[in-house]
Parts: sequence; structure tokens; C-alpha cells
Amino acid sequence: MKTYYQQINDIKQDVGRIANALSKSVAEQAERDMVKTFDMIIDNFYGSHSPSSYHRKYGLYSALQSHSTKHSSHTNTNVATIIVSPMDMDGHYRTDKENVFDLMWNKGVRGLPKRGNNPLEHDFIQNNQYPFKAGDYWTNPYWSGENDPYHNIFRTSIKLGDYQSIYQVPNNVMIDIVNHWAEANGISACERIAKNLK
Repeated sequence: MKTYYQQINDIKQDVGRIANALSKSVAEQAERDMVKTFDMIIDNFYGSHSPSSYHRKYGLYSALQSHSTKHSSHTNTNVATIIVSPMDMDGHYRTDKENVFDLMWNKGVRGLPKRGNNPLEHDFIQNNQYPFKAGDYWTNPYWSGENDPYHNIFRTSIKLGDYQSIYQVPNNVMIDIVNHWAEANGISACERIAKNLK
């Protein structure tokens, strides 16, 4: 027969195993929800505008570089992460893929803006037909109006579980969903996972 100390130690170990299993499952659900959020943001980006002058390659889906759930033995927690970057995007744009990603994800700009913010430091000719002089402000030769048909500004909102995100640029929407994940899906995920652990 086990002593009280051994029985208490067994209970502590059982509770630790249950807590670890719950933490791992919750982190895995958070990872799936972050990937889903990313996909919905990009779906909204492509779905909110029908181009008339080019064939889409849907390269922004490749901006989801990686996602994972990792256990930290130091803190004894599980953490879900995603990495979003232009690294895996194809370079078929009229500018660097890093510029395309930054404009869309961080600033909510579809394509290049109407005009540059700083005067040009040197002369150059864009696409062998649009000349610019040093000191000029670069203007977008493809810009066709504030509203129609270019639709240059991109803002979105997504619904995850019970939570509707803010209406903002993609990066801010993702941050909002992460910050409100408990009310979006985290509490219901915990309850569902806890029932399955019994």
C-alpha cells in the first residue's frame, strides 16, 4: 500500500500530465486559428477587388512562412506561433516582393500608392517608358483614380468563432484576433478539450 506522500505525489503527476495535455491541445487550436485568420485575411484581400488588367498569381498566400506549436521546458508551457513574411513569395511583381508585402500587410495598400513620400535621389525610367528626374516625386503610372477601378486602400475585418475583429490593415487584424483569441475561440476550445481529457 502506498503512503500518503506517494499518493499525493501520484496525484500531482496526474494533474501535471492533464495540464500538459490541455496546454498542448489549446496551443494547437490557437495555431490552427491563427492560420485560419491569415487565410481569411488573404481571401478578403483577393475577394474585395477584381482586376481588369492582369492575371492573378495569388502569391500573398505564400506569405505564411511557417506555423508551429512548441513546448518550453523552461516555462512548462506550450506556445503557438506563425511567421508571416515575404520570404517565400514569388518575385513576379513590378517591385520587390518585400515592398508588396509591407504595403499590403502593414499599411493596407493594394499595389503601389498614388505617389511617393520623398523626392527621388536620381533620374530613372520605370518600365522603359515612364521617366522621372531627381527631385521629382514618384507618381504611380498605373493609378487610375481614388475609387474606381483601382481600389488602392485595403482594410478588412474577420469573424473567428464568437469574435468580430476590428476593421483595419491586415497586421492589425491579426494582432486583434490574437489579443482576443480567448473570447473568439479559446474559452470554447478549452471547454471542448477538457471534456475530451476526462
